[in-house]
Amino acid sequence: MQAKKYDLKQLTFIATTTATNFGLVTAGAEGVPPNMKRYVVYANYYNPSAYAFVTLWERIGTTDRIMDKFGLTQYQERNKPTGGVPDPEKPVYVFRASSYIRCQTSAPLGGTGNVEVTMQVYDEPG
Repeated sequence: MQAKKYDLKQLTFIATTTATNFGLVTAGAEGVPPNMKRYVVYANYYNPSAYAFVTLWERIGTTDRIMDKFGLTQYQERNKPTGGVPDPEKPVYVFRASSYIRCQTSAPLGGTGNVEVTMQVYDEPG
């Protein structure tokens, strides 16, 4: 089964200095369903505060695997894919069955560390 653009779901959250699991329903409420994979075809990170370092993990049980890490200056935005156009055929991240999208920031220069994140995702058997 191939996902169509209209099958994409939007996941929006605020990443903070506290490591948190994020799901489609509410934070920490649900991960990727068993026997499925979650494909992220678009991710936008926006930092309205002072410099922040962002880390994105895939969490399974108590094990974290780093998916991405980068720094953002104040008012900086980062898109994945770079062109900002989602393509279901070319996911930017793939999360395995029973995993969680986990994100945390740091704010070494005294800002809030809050980074606004928007992702477009779909789940498929895998």
